[in-house]
Amino acid sequence: MISKISHGKGFRGVFDYLLSKQEARILNGYEGMTARELSAEFRTARNLRPDIEKPVWHASLSLSPDEHLDDETWQRVVESYLAKMGIDTSEHQFVVIRHSDTDHEHVHIVVNRISMSGATWRPVFDIRQSHEVMRELEREFGLKSGERKNDGFGEPKLKRGEVEKALREQEPPVKLVVSEAIKEAVADKPDIATFVNRLNERGIIAVPNVASTGRMNGFSFAVVGRVDGDGKPIVVKGSDVGAKWSKLKELVDYEVERDGEFLKAVKSDATRRLDEAGSKTKGADA
Repeated sequence: MISKISHGKGFRGVFDYLLSKQEARILNGYEGMTARELSAEFRTARNLRPDIEKPVWHASLSLSPDEHLDDETWQRVVESYLAKMGIDTSEHQFVVIRHSDTDHEHVHIVVNRISMSGATWRPVFDIRQSHEVMRELEREFGLKSGERKNDGFGEPKLKRGEVEKALREQEPPVKLVVSEAIKEAVADKPDIATFVNRLNERGIIAVPNVASTGRMNGFSFAVVGRVDGDGKPIVVKGSDVGAKWSKLKELVDYEVERDGEFLKAVKSDATRRLDEAGSKTKGADA
């Protein structure tokens, strides 16, 4: 099994997307059956904690192409998964939506991080934890392993202070957010433009280290909205997230002649965005 996790601000948007797919089916019982109705139900708990910026927790669970589960078994898998992730489903609203639009049978789980009593589930290392839970579910339900053999690719180098900071602030480390996004972005060996755009969709700015000739030497990365103690965007090198260029270039379709000008434009735009982010922070502190 393979899991993917994301966090978001609004329930309406994620429900609109998930229910727009052909043959999308809701597996667990809810009064609402449309995106509008479901988001209205979830808004009841959300309104208890207006201070929580991202109450949406979205996970997808995928089987191997030759595996199949009926609806009842999928529900048992999801219940076990959420319990192992530390989510009390008697307190937190969640919806399970089954899709059949790819060759990998999969379900999407949308959880309200805010409980009906106003308590908040705070995922910190949820992406890494989910990978471990996948191995447990494979053994529990006799499913095939979806663990990627990547020779260390996408494994971030986390320092003790970064882990302690993440636990203290209840927010996953930037390096972990970036590394997981990169692994997903290169899953089907995309061209370099698709790779950059996929990261951008996840709120990650890719900064190419590209020479005037168009030749690449690697990437640095920043997560939109994540800043250091001085209010400057946190920028991490590819080598810090297990994505140094010697490994990454084997997983993307890159050609100097084709991609050189594109990457130089990306670098210019990324530099501008990072400068603007730093300027906004300075202005707010003035």
